[in-house]
Amino acid sequence: KDSKKDAAATQGDKIDKAKRDALDKAQASFKKKPGDANVCRDLAMRYIAVASPESPDNPKEAPKLPKDRDKNLKGAVVTLESCTKIDSKDRDIKQMLSSTYMATGKFDKASALLEDLAKTAKGADRANAYYAWGLAASNATQYTDAISAWTTFSTLAPAKDPRVKQIKQSITALKAAAKAPKAPAATTT
Repeated sequence: KDSKKDAAATQGDKIDKAKRDALDKAQASFKKKPGDANVCRDLAMRYIAVASPESPDNPKEAPKLPKDRDKNLKGAVVTLESCTKIDSKDRDIKQMLSSTYMATGKFDKASALLEDLAKTAKGADRANAYYAWGLAASNATQYTDAISAWTTFSTLAPAKDPRVKQIKQSITALKAAAKAPKAPAATTT
């Protein structure tokens, strides 16, 4: 058993090193071409890759979070925010940034971006865009926005979409939460 763990650890170290090497190369490329949105996006993806856990060999085991995960997610956020300044219309960059905001608990920032993406989405992407905005808004306790987003999702999604039933239940719960009296702020004396 120990030799299998050692082999897995060695393999994991090789993957980590490859990810870090790719990140170093992407950083060097971005220094050379700081105004190139594609190079910027690649750098952000490398930060995200380094911050992402590897799947364990045993599916019953939880993946181990990489060391420096938070630092690398922060690097991804800073990079993606730079990318949006380079190309403010790139939907993929905005989607990556909103996902990274969600991963770092910045739900209010994710909600604002996802609202814009939802309201400007075209075709088949519209339902998923409204679903994502609803998730972010719900996590940010922006109940009115979450209800609005998910109501629109419910009208856009195919009736057989398994999320529709769950979202309708969530809308009911959010309406109740929005009406609930707010707890008084704690005071100290």
